[in-house]
Amino acid sequence: MRCSQQEAAENFLDGFHTHFVHAGWIRHDTKRQRIIAQIRQLKDGVEAHYSEETKQSGFISRILEGERGVSMGRFRLPGLAEIEYRDRSGRLNLLVSAWLTPSSDGQLRVFARVATAQGWMPAAIK
Repeated sequence: MRCSQQEAAENFLDGFHTHFVHAGWIRHDTKRQRIIAQIRQLKDGVEAHYSEETKQSGFISRILEGERGVSMGRFRLPGLAEIEYRDRSGRLNLLVSAWLTPSSDGQLRVFARVATAQGWMPAAIK
């Protein structure tokens, strides 16, 4: 992709872009939620902990999630962006890790891993 590492990380971690870019897959524009984001510094980056968020309205969220308990976004140096969703009991629903690797001036290669809870439905979707 043509962008800086900072632009890619910001887009990846900004859940609100999904109303437009992934409309219907993650969230619907007509079903927005008010959330609270608490930001904390990590040794190797930054983490946003989102609260007051319930399960999203999009197709993927309805299929992969029960009730959402915790959602977090992280950026770890030198170039790892993560989105993590857990249910109310703390069980992992979804962890998307993206390694943002500069390949040339103004371009990145993105390597991603999607981890979900065990089960036939998450495996089929992945």
